[in-house]
Amino acid sequence: MDLDFSEAERTFQLEVREWLAGNVPGTPLPSMDTPAGFDAHREWERRLHEARLSVLDWPHPATAKLVAADAARDAVTAALQVHGAIGYTDEHPLSLWLRRVTALRSAWGSPAAHRELVAAALAAGDAGHLGQPPDPLPSTATGGTAVATAGQEATVPAARDA
Repeated sequence: MDLDFSEAERTFQLEVREWLAGNVPGTPLPSMDTPAGFDAHREWERRLHEARLSVLDWPHPATAKLVAADAARDAVTAALQVHGAIGYTDEHPLSLWLRRVTALRSAWGSPAAHRELVAAALAAGDAGHLGQPPDPLPSTATGGTAVATAGQEATVPAARDA
């Protein structure tokens, strides 16, 4: 296994170090608990973004809902495998989680509709920040979603829409 940095990685490291040397404030930023501190942190984030060094972003609600719904269903399914049929009965706390996950999985739109939103945003080249959903919401048909625009194609599988 080669753990050495490539030439491109070393060049990027040098560019970032040079930018930081010229842009890091001389004193620590004030606490974000104050309006001045909040503004200072916001300005720093703006400068990082303008230099294309800030890559973290909050996920779009459609992406977050897909990940959370799938994780919750996977957890309940695994718990049912471990505990067996008693997990379906009211005598076991797992039955409460099974009902909650089943109900909340389709709340605020089906997983298929959210997959269509994510696929449309990816196909439009808006992967960094997935914007607001279009009106009306896409259909909730089961099956994979393929969206193609400007020669790009994004496909989001619908394997978990059952």
